Amino acid sequence: MQGEKHRVVYFYFLILNITLVLYSCHSNPDGPSINFFYGNKILFTSSRSGSPQLYYMNPDGTNIVQITNGNNASTSQFGIWSPDANNIAFNFSDTSAHYEIPPIYIMTPSGLNRRLIGYGTQISFSPDGSKIVTSRYNGPLYINDLNTGSSERTSFWGGAPNWSPDGKFIVFCYRIDSLNQSELSNEIFSYPSLDSVRVIGPNSACFLAWSPDGKYFAYSDTDGNVYTMTTDGTNIKKVTSNEPGVQFLYPRWSPDGNKLIFLASSTDGSHNSYLYMINIDGTNLHRVIDDPTVTSADWSK
Repeated sequence: MQGEKHRVVYFYFLILNITLVLYSCHSNPDGPSINFFYGNKILFTSSRSGSPQLYYMNPDGTNIVQITNGNNASTSQFGIWSPDANNIAFNFSDTSAHYEIPPIYIMTPSGLNRRLIGYGTQISFSPDGSKIVTSRYNGPLYINDLNTGSSERTSFWGGAPNWSPDGKFIVFCYRIDSLNQSELSNEIFSYPSLDSVRVIGPNSACFLAWSPDGKYFAYSDTDGNVYTMTTDGTNIKKVTSNEPGVQFLYPRWSPDGNKLIFLASSTDGSHNSYLYMINIDGTNLHRVIDDPTVTSADWSK
């Protein structure tokens, strides 16, 4: 009888462990398996604790979890999810040090296994999570291999690089004329051949983000609004209608491609910056959380 009880208990824990393994990663036909616990979460930078730190939450603004804590001695910001949501890449700065180019670190969503992976800003992962592309203050774009530690300097200069979902292309933004801050252009180049493919979009667009299916871009315009267009630069649609004193920046797609999140940054000198969400058809615009210190956001698959 005692042996039968032990077998039942063993069988119960065996089933429990198998269930946890199966649900810890769910299948993604377009890329690596997604971490079940961190899929469909919004990662954001906030100074609610006194200095810029990283947090994540549910898309409805609930269950906010603080990941980093610098105690005003360091900042961790501009984080992005890896494609499988197992890691976060971000800029880390010690407030007592001076960095010519900000260091980029990677860590788990629980803040563990932190390591240096390169230098730069405005990071984007390759779809398989093995590489990142970064900019360096409107200088050359670099591609870092996270497995080998190598860094490849490209011939493309600009900012806001974003890797396509199929891994074949990278889009970035650059200024046509440094004296005219509103004259922008966007270019797509191929990977790994690093050949220019085409220049796209209106000369007022920046911060282009590929849709999950790779068919569209969401972008910020110099008029302060968010737009979408097909990846050939046509079918431009205005998604938002901002009010005076506010500009909408840095759009990012929901995993299903039906929503966008973006920052609503004030231009009245108050430096307030809130996180907003909207349906792709322009309906249901709303503030995600009541925090005026949000300076970046990214949505995991």
